[in-house]
Amino acid sequence: MAAKPHGALWTSSFLPDGAPAWSWGEPKVARGSKRDCYELHFRADEVEAYTIDSLPDYLELVRGFPACTSDGKINVHWSRVAEVFDAVRLRARGLVHTAGVESEVKGRPTVLHGWESESTAWLTVPPGAALRAVG
Repeated sequence: MAAKPHGALWTSSFLPDGAPAWSWGEPKVARGSKRDCYELHFRADEVEAYTIDSLPDYLELVRGFPACTSDGKINVHWSRVAEVFDAVRLRARGLVHTAGVESEVKGRPTVLHGWESESTAWLTVPPGAALRAVG
C-alpha cells in the first residue's frame, strides 16, 4: 500500500498570487511543467471528507483503515477509505506536524510521506462536480 492514494484526483488551494499550493510545495513537480489549472466545483454538503490537521488525525486514519506491508510497516488502506470518504485533505498545519514524522500504530512503524504540499486526494468524484479551467 502506498503512502499516497494512486489514481486520486488531486487538488490544492490557490495561493494569493493565483498559483496552486502544490507549485510551492512540490517544486520538483512544477519545475518545467506547464500544467493547466482547473477549479473543482462541488456541493460541500454532498461530500464526506477526512481532514488531516495534526499527527493524531493521521494516526486515527491509519488505525481505522490499516494496511500492513511486507516490510513490517503499516500504512493507510486507501480503497477502504474510499468506501467511507470521498476525499482526504491534508491541511497546511497537518503537513507541518505530520509529514516525515515516524510514529507507531499497532506496534508497527508508520510515516506520512510523499505529500509535499497542502492538498486534497479525491478518492471518488462528488456527484454533480464540475471542473472549470482557470485563466
